[in-house]
Amino acid sequence: MKNEQSNQPDLSNFSVEGSNFLPFSLERVVLSLIDDLSDGIFVVDAFTGLIVFGNQIAHQMNGWGYPTLIWKSIDLVNGRKAPYVERIAYVEELKKNNGHIQHRKHVHIHKSGRLIYLDVSVTLKELEAVPIYREYLPVRYRENEAFLKKYFKTAKSNPEILKPLRNPLKIIQNEIDKDDYILASDRHLIKTLLYRSEKRIVTCGVDRDETAEILYRQELERLATSDPLTGLANRRYFEQVLAYKLNEVTRLRRQNNLAVLFLDLDNFKKLNDAYGHDYGDKILISFGKLLKKCLRTTDLVGRFGGDEFNILLTLISSSDDVLAVTNRLFSELETGLRVDEQVVKIQTSIGVMLYNPAQKEKEITPEKLIKNADLALYQAKHEGKNRVCFYKA
Repeated sequence: MKNEQSNQPDLSNFSVEGSNFLPFSLERVVLSLIDDLSDGIFVVDAFTGLIVFGNQIAHQMNGWGYPTLIWKSIDLVNGRKAPYVERIAYVEELKKNNGHIQHRKHVHIHKSGRLIYLDVSVTLKELEAVPIYREYLPVRYRENEAFLKKYFKTAKSNPEILKPLRNPLKIIQNEIDKDDYILASDRHLIKTLLYRSEKRIVTCGVDRDETAEILYRQELERLATSDPLTGLANRRYFEQVLAYKLNEVTRLRRQNNLAVLFLDLDNFKKLNDAYGHDYGDKILISFGKLLKKCLRTTDLVGRFGGDEFNILLTLISSSDDVLAVTNRLFSELETGLRVDEQVVKIQTSIGVMLYNPAQKEKEITPEKLIKNADLALYQAKHEGKNRVCFYKA
């Protein structure tokens, strides 16, 4: 009877409330409950960045099979390698916030390469060292004294393995991974047991996946500002940007001018009637791409409606800068637009309203700039099409 009692592990030091290491039967229940959560949970070593626990949802939302990420670096899902000083600074930030950071927006990199948008709450925990009993090991390792001495003694008796260096876990992991005596199926368990045998500071992160919501909002914003056919700025958004830029140059009285161009395709109706609306839409899409190709990143191009387009040129000094853009466009159109593996010859007429803030013109508005550019376009049409005309008061 006494022998039977002596063979049992001494669990007097364990308590469900105060211990980070539960008996395996109870731990399985807890882990099962954690895996039923809709949020991902990562427990990460605060100083090494190694993931010491991750539930199945955390693996799934990052595109990895369970438990692939455990004992991998959190840098794998963060998409970059965090320096040691950054990890230290993060721990200090948590300490200043009483060990908690709530609802911080974060981005992970999915295994496929796409972005995952997360709402993350993090808690800093200091895990006490707990005793490791042979009964927790697979049977094949329990009586191997050399194995037990090498891996399951304190740092004092085994300094070469558990010496508290910057990255002691990496040393432990390498030792275990290259030990041929340990079966591959047991490596994860042994690393976990060994990790718990020493005092550790970890961050416990609860990740709520907001990717669908974020992408939905981005799509709504895109639809609110973009033309659904060409993907260019729609009329409403173009006028908003024009109003902002007009206010900027007028208020600051900058030396640079601002120009609004109004374009439409010559004889587009005939093409539309001859080849159909679907083909006409492809022409508009191709023309929109050409306009973007001819512009600078500081310029804006939008579709006003039908076959009419607007361009906003900023940071220009004179009409010569405008003509440089229009000449480039006319030159590109001479080679034709490629539509359905065919080259389509089209022409465009352009009206330009050049605004000089130094002239201090009264009651200038975005609507007036667009209207004047439209009047100049009408003049270009009247003079024979396929040309550019500047508005003259």
